Amino acid sequence: AGCGLFELEEDDDQSKGNPGEVRLVSLHIQALVDAGVQASDIAVITPYNLQVDLLRQSLAHRYPELEIKSVDGFQGREKEAVVLSFVRSNRKGDVGFLAEDRRINVAVTRARRHVAVVCDSRTVSSHAFLKTLLGHFTEHGEVRTAFEYLDDIVPENYSHEGSQGPSQAGAKPHSSAVSARKPRGGRPRDGTRASRAAAGLERKRTGGKPSGPEGPSQPSLNGGSPEGAATRDPAEHFRAKIAEFVASEKTELEFPASLNSHDRMWVHQIAEEHGLRHDSSGEGKKRFITVSKRAP
Repeated sequence: AGCGLFELEEDDDQSKGNPGEVRLVSLHIQALVDAGVQASDIAVITPYNLQVDLLRQSLAHRYPELEIKSVDGFQGREKEAVVLSFVRSNRKGDVGFLAEDRRINVAVTRARRHVAVVCDSRTVSSHAFLKTLLGHFTEHGEVRTAFEYLDDIVPENYSHEGSQGPSQAGAKPHSSAVSARKPRGGRPRDGTRASRAAAGLERKRTGGKPSGPEGPSQPSLNGGSPEGAATRDPAEHFRAKIAEFVASEKTELEFPASLNSHDRMWVHQIAEEHGLRHDSSGEGKKRFITVSKRAP
């Protein structure tokens, strides 16, 4: 939600596509393959034929054995890993075919070990069943934001003068919301993403819990844990930090590379709520976020 990756506006109401979700699916597929999952063991499923076509254009030449099907086209079968693209992302909260609960339930249960849902949580949550489904994923799985994958996206309702001039989010899916610029080779920018995918599948196999640095960590600013952070919710910590920055005369606030991906998600989201600029710099473990105030 709030990432500006809207569905395409097409004349045919029965055919919907979302190029932003295509990019996210592509990066997740690559993470799974890099983690050792065979492309033939993965299926990409979506309710819309237009999205099937867009996904095939992006992925078929790289992963010939990858199955990309509509929900109806994949009924009655299973794969080790299933990636779902829900497509719908609009200001009206219109979910279209996604309102057919039985079909969505069937699609989600096609995975044996790993299922990933790529969707606009705001639009999807306008439907009761889908909202419950997302709640289940939030409670029992892992939730990520598109900001963690696509550094060149522009948040919804966010615009500023950049090096290439003014840009309005959501105006054109291929310009600001989904830029043509991609990581080299289509690889995720965070070098640990493949290992996270591998760890996720391993947890599914063993029924165990995650170990190592991938579990939630406490936010750390200036290289250490702030006083009281151990007992505070990470979101509340960052809200307080950014609110303090907004009230101050400072024009820029830097968050260190020691933040994990979940912490970075909160920084991006809260900065957006305050109407601040939020830019990621650096690569891999050296990645950090700078939050700054807009010029009056």
